[in-house]
Amino acid sequence: MTVKDDNKSRVWFIVTILFAICLTILTLSHIALQPSHILPGLYGDGAKNDFTYLYQCLYGKGFWFEGMNYPYGEHIVYTDGQPILTLLLTSIKHINAGTALTILWWLVSLSYVLSVVFIYKILVGFKVSNPVAMIFAGLITIFSPQVFRIEGHYAMSYVCVVPILFYLTINYHRLSLKKYCVGIFILGIIAAFLH
Repeated sequence: MTVKDDNKSRVWFIVTILFAICLTILTLSHIALQPSHILPGLYGDGAKNDFTYLYQCLYGKGFWFEGMNYPYGEHIVYTDGQPILTLLLTSIKHINAGTALTILWWLVSLSYVLSVVFIYKILVGFKVSNPVAMIFAGLITIFSPQVFRIEGHYAMSYVCVVPILFYLTINYHRLSLKKYCVGIFILGIIAAFLH
C-alpha cells in the first residue's frame, strides 16, 4: 500500500464517519435530536421497558428491581433493565428521567454510527471499493431487523454488536492476534449485561 493509497483510505474513513452521523440523524431524527422527550413504545413491552429502565435509574439499587412483582421484586436482567447502564446511572446523584433517556437514546444512536463504520471496514477488507462500501454499510445498518427493536426492546436495538463481532472475528482469523479475542470477550460481556 502506497502513501497515496493510505491517505485515500483515511479520507474515506473520515467521510464514512460523517456519512454515518448524518444517516443516523436522518434515520433516527426524533431520537438523536430530542432524546429526553422520547418514549417510542407506550404499549406492551415498550411501556414496561420504559418504566423498568427509568425506575431503576431513578430509584433502584444494585441488581434487584423492586418496581414490579411486589413485594418480592425481580432481578434487573429479567425486566430488560439494561443492568450495565442502569448500574452506572444509579451511581450518579440527582439524575432525572430526561438525562437517563438522553443517555439511552444517544447510546442507541451511537450504535448506528458504529455499525456503519464497522460494516464499512468489513466490506473494505473484502476489497469492496470505498464509496460502494460506505453506501452499502449505511443500507445494511438502516435495514437491520434491530431497527424495529426501538419500539419496545431497547436493549436489543444496539445494532453495532453483530458487526463489531464479525469484524473482530474476521481479523482474529486473518491475523491471529490475541487482542481480537480480548475484544470479543469484552464485547460479549457488555452485550450480556445490556440484555
